[in-house]
Amino acid sequence: MRGYLWIEKRPALTEMALGPEGVRGLAVSLSVGVLAGCLAAYLRFHLGLPGHKALLWMTPVIAARLFGRCRVGTTAGALIAAFVSLGMGGNLAGGLPGLPLVGLAGALIDATVVQLEKRKTSVLTTIAAVAFSAMLANLICCAKRLFVPAGVTPHDIFGAVSLLARPLSYGLFGFLAGLIAAASAQLPRRRKKPGR
Repeated sequence: MRGYLWIEKRPALTEMALGPEGVRGLAVSLSVGVLAGCLAAYLRFHLGLPGHKALLWMTPVIAARLFGRCRVGTTAGALIAAFVSLGMGGNLAGGLPGLPLVGLAGALIDATVVQLEKRKTSVLTTIAAVAFSAMLANLICCAKRLFVPAGVTPHDIFGAVSLLARPLSYGLFGFLAGLIAAASAQLPRRRKKPGR
């Protein structure tokens, strides 16, 4: 109305860009990204399966995004993990050409989680959606093979050589990373509910 002050509270720029937790949530994601980059650079599973490093870097980065509630948490954490891993001699991102793909993978997961938070979906729906988006994100990281000199080559897994073995392995490990991260983020929330 005319003559009255308009007192509507407008969200700050940091809240619009980063989410309700703002800088604190971003700090959580960046810190976990540094740790995940160190893990990816130094810890070896010796599985011989493509894409298995997603368990080392993607799982903690997604969990940090879900706990820290920063809207760009997975993107920031994934890029920091890739930079730290490369700086320590690891090959998380497949070299510099793969860095944009890691950022794109993080952005896909961030977009999925933002939509889930807006709709306030059930626990099972959230876990499934995060797992499938992590699967797609790890498949995006698999596309880095297009930029390396060897290109797309068949991969030998358990004695079977196939062009599909590499993407299937990347998808499986991405799914597992998202599943573990989303389930671990939902457990504390379920315990806080009254009547349990």
